[in-house]
Amino acid sequence: MEISSGILFIAVYIVFLIIGKGFRKNLNIASDIIVLTLIFTISFWGGAEIISGITLASTLILSIILSLLIFFITYVVGIFYKVDIRTKVKYSVGLQVKYILPLIVGIILGYIIRLNLPYYSIIDYELYILAAIIGFNLGKELNISSVLGSLRSALIPLLVSLIGSILAGLLIFAIFGFSPKLSMAISLGEGWYTYIGPAVASYYGPIYGLIAFLTNFFREQITFALVPLLLKYRNSPFSAIAVGGATTMDTTLGIYVSTLGKDMGLTAMINGIILTLIVPIIVPLILSL
Repeated sequence: MEISSGILFIAVYIVFLIIGKGFRKNLNIASDIIVLTLIFTISFWGGAEIISGITLASTLILSIILSLLIFFITYVVGIFYKVDIRTKVKYSVGLQVKYILPLIVGIILGYIIRLNLPYYSIIDYELYILAAIIGFNLGKELNISSVLGSLRSALIPLLVSLIGSILAGLLIFAIFGFSPKLSMAISLGEGWYTYIGPAVASYYGPIYGLIAFLTNFFREQITFALVPLLLKYRNSPFSAIAVGGATTMDTTLGIYVSTLGKDMGLTAMINGIILTLIVPIIVPLILSL
């Protein structure tokens, strides 16, 4: 998501938070529909544009390995934070299948059909709809104390995400032989693939830009697929939010609302907003050193 689109997303979200305070009706079904549509659209685009553009299978495999490394290191870092928050994790096999199925179908269909569509614009509009629906649903329960509480709690997954990304960057440097700056830039992309791919490419060329893009793209997809499963076995909400990185403010936000509830959904939203604000500051500084 571009910065201007991100600002509009936040604006729509805030407007519908206010509107939602005057209504009792929830739009939970609509929220599920738009989340699943987003997963499918992103995956379809990945199948059509990303996979078809890869000339070497090793690039794809390497990107998946890097994304898994960043994901699980970040998750483990979060486990060490002891929290008193108790959440009712809503999980079922059906929930897991519900998120994985459009991901797999989207990639397969995108690879087979290979439509040349304005994916950036389509995803942006879907995100605005998601912002409106989630804002509307959260609005009736929003108050000053909940916002302040979410702001304080969001600092923990924010810290976990940054520490996890830094540790992962060090491992990428040590294991794969990338330069320290390149390793850190890739890992600190925080799932924001549309930003980190071009940013890395401008310094290191198209191949490494593609690796940065794919690594962060797959981090988002892994978040969709594994967060509900991980929450089933360990109620570690801050770890779960941290692995989503900047995507917790938009694309993966619906996953956190549906699995952790509305309060932690607000925490995820704030975490994503802060990361979205600081990633374009941190990454260029690292690359320009």
